[in-house]
Amino acid sequence: METLVSTESLPRLLNLLAESLGSEVYVVDSLGEPVAGSPSRRDFRSPRALRAAEKSAATAVPVPFMLSRTQYAVMAAIAANQHLASIVVGGECSSTQLAVLERSALLLSVSLFFEPTLADAELRLQVELIDDLLSPRAEDTDALSRRAGGTVRFGR
Repeated sequence: METLVSTESLPRLLNLLAESLGSEVYVVDSLGEPVAGSPSRRDFRSPRALRAAEKSAATAVPVPFMLSRTQYAVMAAIAANQHLASIVVGGECSSTQLAVLERSALLLSVSLFFEPTLADAELRLQVELIDDLLSPRAEDTDALSRRAGGTVRFGR
C-alpha cells in the first residue's frame, strides 16, 4: 500500500519486484514500448514477446517466452478489461516468483488506473492553494504557509 500511494509508485514497485525476484524487471506498454525501469537491451516489441503479453492479458497468468536465447516471463496488468501494461521479468521463475509477479501486476494495474485521478487531484489542490494565496480574503496565513510547504513567508 505504501508503494501505491507514493508519487514514485512505478519505480518503487520495480525496485521492490527486482529485489524480491533477484532479476531484471521491466514495464512495457501493450505494444512492448518501455514504460519504466532501466532501458532494456531487449526489444519487447518482437512478435514473440507481444504474443506472450497478449496471451497473459487473455488468461491473467504469467506467460514464459524466449528472446535471443534468454528466458523471460510476462504478466499483463489489466484494468476494466484494458491491457494497461506488462511486467517482464528476466530468467526462469519459480512458482513462488510467478505468484509474486501476478500480485505485482495487480498493484501495477491499480497504480496505472488511478494515476490520472491522483494527478488531477494534486493539480486541483495546487490551483486551490494558488487561489488562496492570491486571494485578499485569505485570513489564516499560517495555514496557507504550511500548505505551501513552508516556502512562502507572510509578513504581519
